[in-house]
Amino acid sequence: MPPAAGPKKSAPAGPAVNEPARREPAGEAGKSDAVDRASVRRISAAATIGTPMRAAVQVRRVDPWSIFKVTGVLAVAGFLIWMIAIAVLYGVLSGMGIWDQINSSFGTLVSADGTSDSANLISSGQVFGFSALFGVFAAIVMTALATILAYVYNVCADVVGGFEITLADLD
Repeated sequence: MPPAAGPKKSAPAGPAVNEPARREPAGEAGKSDAVDRASVRRISAAATIGTPMRAAVQVRRVDPWSIFKVTGVLAVAGFLIWMIAIAVLYGVLSGMGIWDQINSSFGTLVSADGTSDSANLISSGQVFGFSALFGVFAAIVMTALATILAYVYNVCADVVGGFEITLADLD
């Protein structure tokens, strides 16, 4: 009986994806040969040569809880950077004698007899205390504002459909 006439199925054209060679124990070489051939993915030559792949993605919703967490972590990092910058700036200005000049000038201005007082207008505790209060306030406001803006974005994206991002391969 002759074989049935009809279209022959052939493997897709194009280079095979390279996979690293696997070593198999002696005696098991033929067992997984069919599985290995089935797992090789073929890519057409037109898809791999010359044309970069592009995908248009639309962001329709952002999760406010994830925005809150990410913004919280960034706010803590920003607070630490803020306090380090204040410490460096305070140290530089203290080394230049700026704080001593400000304190003695203020003491001379407020004393009745024209001599400077020992009371300091600006001390390191005041500078770091006010800086820490401002940094904590800024971190809380930034985190709350970003979370509120995530909700606002979700409402706007429901109305207009979000924004579109085009992802492309590197050239």
